[in-house]
Amino acid sequence: MILAKLAEYATRMEDRGEFTPPLYAAMPIRWIIPLNLDGTLRGEFISQGGEKSNKRGLARVVPQVGRTRENRANLLADKSEYVLGYHETPSQAERAKTRHELFVDLAEECAKSVQHPSLDAIVAFLNNWDFEEDRDRLPQGFIAEDNLTFDVDGFIPAEELDSIQEFWANYNLSNDAPIMDCLVSGERGPVERVLPSTAVIKGLSGIGGQSSGTYLVAANQPAFRSYGLQQSLTAPISRDAAERFGKSLNHLLSDRDSHVFVGPVAYIWWAKRKMGLSLRIVSEPEADPQGVKRLMTSAASGIRRTGTEAEKFYCLALSASSARNTVRDWLETTIPEVENNLGNWFLAQEIVDYSGSEVGPLSIRRLAASAYRDASKEMQPAVSAAMMRVALNGGLLPNDLLARAVRRCVIGTARQDGTREHVTRERAALIKLILTTQDTQERLSMSDMKSLNEKPSFEGIELAAYNCGRLLAQLEAVQIRAQGRKVNTTVIDRYYGAASTTPSKVIGLLMSNAQDHLSKVRKKDRGAYEGLQRKIEEIMEPLKAGYPNTLNMSEQGLFALGYYHQRAQNRADIKAASDRKNTNSDGEES
Repeated sequence: MILAKLAEYATRMEDRGEFTPPLYAAMPIRWIIPLNLDGTLRGEFISQGGEKSNKRGLARVVPQVGRTRENRANLLADKSEYVLGYHETPSQAERAKTRHELFVDLAEECAKSVQHPSLDAIVAFLNNWDFEEDRDRLPQGFIAEDNLTFDVDGFIPAEELDSIQEFWANYNLSNDAPIMDCLVSGERGPVERVLPSTAVIKGLSGIGGQSSGTYLVAANQPAFRSYGLQQSLTAPISRDAAERFGKSLNHLLSDRDSHVFVGPVAYIWWAKRKMGLSLRIVSEPEADPQGVKRLMTSAASGIRRTGTEAEKFYCLALSASSARNTVRDWLETTIPEVENNLGNWFLAQEIVDYSGSEVGPLSIRRLAASAYRDASKEMQPAVSAAMMRVALNGGLLPNDLLARAVRRCVIGTARQDGTREHVTRERAALIKLILTTQDTQERLSMSDMKSLNEKPSFEGIELAAYNCGRLLAQLEAVQIRAQGRKVNTTVIDRYYGAASTTPSKVIGLLMSNAQDHLSKVRKKDRGAYEGLQRKIEEIMEPLKAGYPNTLNMSEQGLFALGYYHQRAQNRADIKAASDRKNTNSDGEES
């Protein structure tokens, strides 16, 4: 279970001293109250922070507990209303008094249990403090939302005293907690009705979560309850287990090299030991071209390392809506397997750009978005989750994604000049990627297909579909050569959809019409005519048996690839001819 692995991660981090003690968390402290050992003030309140970047104060790791009820004090560090009974209007006085008494009672109980002089000093100060009489002693700029703690004779008990940590952990054990089996640890014992504040997940506000945090486990409405269990008891978890997985997720979400957002989904990963692998390479491949090249070279070599227990790799996918998280996916594998799968992922989508030049791989977001008119409104989180799983774990991309990509090729994308681009680089790469992952029986071999392959290892209707796409691109080239680029409606705008689904119904007609265009080209430029005619004949060679009546979805994908490859090759040939001409001109001039 992935939460158990997160709890294990927290245990390792605690052993290294990198995680806070139980029910401790960072709190911005604006003011420190300096005390002598007799409980008297040692001077004025000490300001912490206050600048624009840290106006709430400096973060200190102090005891904290979620305020699941209105009046609940934290130990030795809290808002001024609790610590000093601070209030700004008479109407707030009674509430402030109640909260201050809760804070004092908790401090007294801690002092009796821990038996430390610093706590006696704090209790003495609190018992002698009267807000109405002492408010003039507050520093300028003091506000209700400020957090405070105490410095006693040079050290801060809330932050530095180990015995307080033990008291705080025991104090928050509920006496009436149900005894159940913890779903994370598997141990039988007290479980939480409401998970502690340290189990609240921060850092997901950018994908729909509340800025105050989100919950993995909660049942605050009847619709979420089952078997008569309420609140978090629908998924019983002990306090320690909840705190551990919460701290782990918050730690990983704060580390740039341990999480990435792909659309509305957060991917969080970790391993048993420090690794040099970052999944950010999938969302931002252009930022690490050498890393991508290394993965592709390793995958292409066919050499696979076997993962060891020390190289275990874990990944969790989360989306968020208001106060709740949704687990979209989770993965347990090894680092070598992930590296090999990522290399195959990048190889599978490798394709030239529209002019035939080699370019780097595309991010998951760009690939997935190419299959939608408006990905921000139409694309579901499950799409990027499925693509990420295949990138990390291998497997098949969904057929409906291929259908969407093929359909978008038919519809096309409007250009600024009023024409439409049907098979973009992103769509071609996505289609190639999908067809590669679906090659479970080696029916289609997509190797060596990043650019035009005049003799691909396809057979039968697959080969015919690829060449029908090439032929349509060549017929477009003939039309443009004959009529110029300012054609209102090209053969592609009118016939791409029909040609890619029922080639036999339209390609014969298009070939007939192309003769008129070829005749015009022959009159203008005999050499260009012969080149165009020769290319058509070469493409037609595998189509001697006739054009396919219909093409299924995979075959329509091959049609799109053939069309894209031929157009890219045509552009590359034109550029090469232009470069040769310029080179020869330069040589003559010299």
